[in-house]
This record gives sequence, structure tokens and C-alpha cells, in this order.
Amino acid sequence: MSAKQDVSNHALTGLKAINEIYQIFALTPSSQFALPQFLQLILQTAVRLTRAQYGALGVFDATGTHLIQFLTVGIDEATRQEIGRLPSGQGLLGHLVHEESVLRLKDLTKHSRALGFPPHHPPMKTFLGVSIRAHGRIFGRLYLTEKQEADEFTEIDMEVVKSLAIQSGTAIENGTLFQEIRAAEDKYRLLLQSTTDGIFGIDRQSRITFANQAALKQLGYTADELMNQPAHELLCHAKPNSSVYSASECPILESARDGRGHPNATEIFYCKDGISIPVEFTSTPMMEQNEVVGSVVVFRDISDRQRAMTALRESQQRFQQLAENIEEVFWLTDPEKNDMIYVSPAYQQIWGRSCESLYTSPRSWLEAIHPIDRNRVEGALSRQASGAYDEEYQVVRPDGSTRWIWDRAFPIRDDQGKVYRIAGLAADISNRKELERQLLQSQKMEAIGQLTGGIAHDFNNMLTVINNYSEMLLDEINPNNISQRAEAESIKEAGEKAAVLTRQLLAFSRRQVFEVKVLDLNEIVSNVLTFLRRLIGEDISLKVCLAPTLGCIKADLAQIEQAIINLVVNARDAMPGGGLLTIETQDVELDSIYAQQHIAVTPGRYVMLAVSDTGCGMDAKTKARIFEPFFTTKTVGKGTGLGLSTVYGVVKQSRGNIWVYSEQGKGSIFKIYLPEVKEQVEPTCADPVSPENLRGSETILVVEDEKLVLTVARAILERYGYTVLVAHDTDEALRLAQDGSRLIHLLLTDTIMPKMNGPELAVRIISMRPKIKVLFLSGYMDNALLAVIELKPGIAFLQKPFTQVDLSRKVREVLDKPQPR
Repeated sequence: MSAKQDVSNHALTGLKAINEIYQIFALTPSSQFALPQFLQLILQTAVRLTRAQYGALGVFDATGTHLIQFLTVGIDEATRQEIGRLPSGQGLLGHLVHEESVLRLKDLTKHSRALGFPPHHPPMKTFLGVSIRAHGRIFGRLYLTEKQEADEFTEIDMEVVKSLAIQSGTAIENGTLFQEIRAAEDKYRLLLQSTTDGIFGIDRQSRITFANQAALKQLGYTADELMNQPAHELLCHAKPNSSVYSASECPILESARDGRGHPNATEIFYCKDGISIPVEFTSTPMMEQNEVVGSVVVFRDISDRQRAMTALRESQQRFQQLAENIEEVFWLTDPEKNDMIYVSPAYQQIWGRSCESLYTSPRSWLEAIHPIDRNRVEGALSRQASGAYDEEYQVVRPDGSTRWIWDRAFPIRDDQGKVYRIAGLAADISNRKELERQLLQSQKMEAIGQLTGGIAHDFNNMLTVINNYSEMLLDEINPNNISQRAEAESIKEAGEKAAVLTRQLLAFSRRQVFEVKVLDLNEIVSNVLTFLRRLIGEDISLKVCLAPTLGCIKADLAQIEQAIINLVVNARDAMPGGGLLTIETQDVELDSIYAQQHIAVTPGRYVMLAVSDTGCGMDAKTKARIFEPFFTTKTVGKGTGLGLSTVYGVVKQSRGNIWVYSEQGKGSIFKIYLPEVKEQVEPTCADPVSPENLRGSETILVVEDEKLVLTVARAILERYGYTVLVAHDTDEALRLAQDGSRLIHLLLTDTIMPKMNGPELAVRIISMRPKIKVLFLSGYMDNALLAVIELKPGIAFLQKPFTQVDLSRKVREVLDKPQPR
């Protein structure tokens, strides 16, 4: 065969191969076309037709800088991967792509752009390469190396490869377009199926042509059940009021009829199970060659929205109910515009001004603040945005009354952290302020009581010594020595006055021992009326209003009588020009609301005693101090300032409360509340008859830590014939009691002593001497000992300062009293 004929046969073979490839490309449907396999076929055909030892075909990405496919023939996998990672824009291959569309070389190593071979790359010399293009766009490159049985590739080889490159470019372009189309279809299909809105299409006859998954799910149908079904009869045949539509009225068909869009309509759709759902939908015509072929309906189930709107309305109603019914003022402002957005109706009740006035003038609330607080509050407003605004101030209402306000602010921030609203709460704390005032007053009175009680205790010890030695002194002075007796009697008189004073101090400090019994307050008032009428004088009218039926109280008769007398004297002195004095009793129920407004009050049943006058009244400063010992508004010499403090102490020790209501020029009302008891009134017994002979011969153990008192008590008892054992402390008393060599008839002990108090000592000694009798002495009692003494009726007690007769009579009374069995 001649060389010419060989060339012709080679060309014919190439044409046939190219034609076969074209037929494959032309006849394969796009949906079944596999681009990688087709490109591999082209590469293999090029290698076979050109008799190349190696071949490679690379496909670029959209940027033309990276290979997304790299196919080879004759090259091992490791080398293929290494070559595929090389930059596409450099070296000989980069030159082929960007500067020459066809490159045929006898020795590629001598080309100026050759960069050598990577490691493990087989040696190559002959080279035939062509860029793969279509419609001016570079898609890749096809190159062959090492033509067998020849030292270079021929022009026929070059034409064959160019033709195959054209086929490759067209296939890659079509494949890319097909992938883009399919990706777009997938995208829109995904979008259609992923949206939560239901979408379906209808033709002009109202038949459903397609539906997405959301539509199927919301309506409860499968695709087969819905396709080609009449949309009107199936989905939208009734109005929201349940009346039936005709097809001509059906809103979802309007777009298919008139070719216009119908947005944002609200309707009722019916599901497969017959349940209706509220929907919001749009209907858009589908056009084909300017002809309406149907419409697309996009709908959304608004059940959740309607429920949310209902919940919102209910929430707004709850907020309105809360805001309009809470006692505190809730307010909301815009800090940038300085506008009042909302203020609750409580503002009108507390400030006494209308809410509308605050909307009109947002700073008008400041005008109501008391002048002494206004500058401070205005200066604090800048702290509202930080949340540090927390102020207490007074407001003056239009009627002139004042209220205490506790006002706080809470900043509300947007997503960027900027304060765009300020919410606040203003509470009327007038009651709390009043309770605080009452608490401070109570604490002050308690502190004064402790002080005066301690003073009275020390005075009582001293007065016990002074008064008794003055009596003994008088007994020793010759009756004819008038001057000495006068001096001694002056000492005695001063001591007795001082004793009265200390008793009043003890009454105020609630450190007296009461003889507590069940009493009828009406009876007590009635018994002292005659005395009270003489006490107040003829220029004052006395009005008595006693409740027909009155509960009983538990208290000390003498102390309650003294309290009534002191209140009446106080009322008399407040009316120097005459007036009306009223005494009233009544059963009352003090509830929890009253208790919240009056400290130390426990809710329950009480017996009230009220003493009122039409006198001069008091201002707030005077009223705050009237129960303090020695406080008086009278001129010097007209009063000790202990009358009302004694009343206060008696009431408090009787577990009651006292309140005063007074205004200058309008008189005063003192109200005493004593707890009601459900026990019967105890009959009043006559005072025990004092023995005519106060002397005795029994042995008495006297325990007193105050040496002078111990000495004078011993002297008195020995004067009256008693044998006296003395102990300066409880340890010594216990030692004497343990001595069984003598009989001890009576334990006479101070109540408050170091180490051990009197009742505790008595218990110890009685355990050793069960028949011993006990008499307690004290000038002062703490609350714990008062409770012990008062809760055990029959316990003998003698208050300091006592006289010789007081002590001897009480000792004789205790000794002569039968021993309880």
C-alpha cells in the first residue's frame, strides 16, 4: 500500500470515528446524556486515531482557572492526580489555552513556555494540543503526546483532534446548559415544595393542574386525589359565613376568567375531612401567548394568626384590666420625644389629676411634687435610661393633701441595645411611711422605757433605804424636838414623792407587776365617775356613752383606773375655758387592713375606751412626743409630764394599743384598744385584813445584792422580832438553805440579781425546803420575769420602795397564809 493510500485510509477512519461520535451526541436525549463518559470516548478516539501513547482532556470551571474534570489515557493514577493539580494558566498548557488554539510540537521540551515535568511524569517529546471552545468561551483543553512510529503528529492528526475538540466544546456547552436548566428546575421545584404557603394551579375550567406539598398537606389530599378535580366544588364552595358560593362568584376563579390578579383576599377553604380553615390567598393569571390559560393560587392557613390575634386581644384586655385595677401607677414614655405613651388610671386617684392632663403636658406630674423634693427628683430623671432611677417623694394633691410616692423606672431596649421606651411604676407608700413613723416612735418609746426603767430601779433601791431610815429616824427623835422632827419628816416627804415618781416611770416602762384579773370596763368607768366629775370642775360638761353590752378585758384594776384618770386630767387641762369631755366604750373588730396600717396591732376583737375633748388640740410635732416621759406643754409647775406616759405604759403592759387623733383648734381623741377575753368577770374581793400584830418570831432568809437595801430590810425585820439570815448573792443563799440545822420559814428575795434571778432561786430552795414560803422584792422587772409573776396567781410580791409597815404587813400576810396542799 502506498503512503498516499495509507493517508487516505487514515483520514477515512478518522471521519468515520468523528461521525460515530456525532451520532452518539445527536441522538442521545439530553436527560440521558452522560458528559464524562462522552468526553472519555472523545479522548480515547483521539488517542487511537493519532496513535498517541498518552492523552489528556481537562474541563475548566466557570472562571477558567481550575479543572473540574481531568481525563487521561496511558497515564497512571498518581501522575494523573499530580498533573490535575497543576495551575491551568501556566507553562505550555497555559500558553495553549490563552494564546494559541492549536499547538503541534516535535519536541515540547524546547518550547519557550515549557516548565519541565513533575516528579514521576513519563518523558514526552511530540505534542499535539487544542483548546476546547464553543461560541467564544473556553471550556477546556485536549492534548496528546508521544506519537508512536513517528517523530511528530501530522496535519491530519491535527484536523482530527480539532474536530473532536469542537465536538467536545459543543457537548460541554450543551451539558452545562442542561445542568443549569436542571439546576434551575430543581431550584424552583425545591422552592415550590419548600415554601410553607400552599400553591396550586387551575385551568380555565377550574380544574386543578398542580399542587405543591404544602397545599396537599394543608388540604389533606394526595396529588392523585387533587389533580384534574374542580377547585370550586372541592375547595372554595362556601363563604366565611357558611353561605354557598356560585361558581360565578368564586374568588379563586376570577383570575382565570378576567386575567387580573386578585391579591390579599381572605376566604375559607375546605379540607378533605370537611373541616374548614381560614386562608389568606392571592390569585394570579397564567398567560401563554397573551392568552389566559388558568391561574395560580397561593394561599396561607391563617388559623395560627387568628389565634395569635385573639390571644393578642386577650393579652391587651388582661393588660388593660391589670393596669386599670392595680393600685400602683404604671407609666410608659418615649425618651426621645419626651411623650407620655401610657399612664394607668391610678394616676388620677393618687395624684388627684386627670390622665389626659399628663398626655397633654408630660411633665405636669413634676409640678405636683412637693417643693422640698422637686429639685432632687428633676435631677434624678437623667438616671431613668440607666435603670438607676429609684426615688421617694411627696406630691401635693389639688385638695392640699400630701401623698408619699415610690417611683421607679425600667429602660426597654431594642435589638441594638438602644433605649427606646421607659416603663415605670409609682406606688403610693403613704401607709408604709406612716407605719415607719409608728415603728420609729415605738422603738423610741421602747428605748426611753428601758432607760427610765433602769433609772427607776436604781432610785427604788435608794428610796427604800432613804424612806425607811427616815421613818426609823422619826421613831427615835423625841416628839418634843420639833425642829429635828420637821427635818426628818421633810426627808420622808421628799422620799415619798420620789417614790410616786418612780412608780410612774415604772408604769411607762412597763416594768410593774400587775395583779391581772378579768374586768368589766363599763363597771370601772362607772365606779370612778363621781371622782371624775369632781376632778374636771363645773365648767366642763362630761358625757358618758357606755356600750349596752361590752366584752371583758384582762388587766390590773388599779392601773386601768389610773389610766382613765390621767386621760381625763389631760383632757381637762386642754380645755382651760371649758368644753365637752366624752368617755365612750365600745366593742370593735380590728381587721387585717387596720392592722396593716397600725404597727403592733394584731387583728381580732377589742374593747375600746375613748376619751375626747373639744380643747386646743395638738400639732404633729407635739403629737409625736406626748407619750414621752417628762414631755409637757404646760407651764413650769403645772405638770410632771408623766401622766400620758403612764397611760401608755399601762396600755402596752396590758397588751393593748393607744392612738391619738388631734388637730390644732379641733380637740383630741385618745382611743385605747384592749384585747377582749371570753372569760367571766372575777368578783372583786376586799383587801385582806392586816394583822393587828405585825410582829413575829420566824426565821427569814433575806437575799439582796444591794448592800444598803439588805441592811435596812434586816433592820426592819429584826425590829419586828424576826430572826434574819442575810445573803448578798444567790450562791450564799443556796449555802444557807442547804444548812439543815435551822428551820427557815420565809425566803425574802430580790427579783433581779446577777447569776440567777429570784424565781430561779426560789425554785432551787423550794426543792430543798418544800414548806418554805416565798416573798419577792423588786424595784424593776424585765419582761420575762413579769410574765412569770403575772401568769402565776397567788405569788407574793412587794414593790420597792416599801415602808416598815409595808414590809412587816406583807411578811406577816405571807407567813399566816395557809400552805397550799
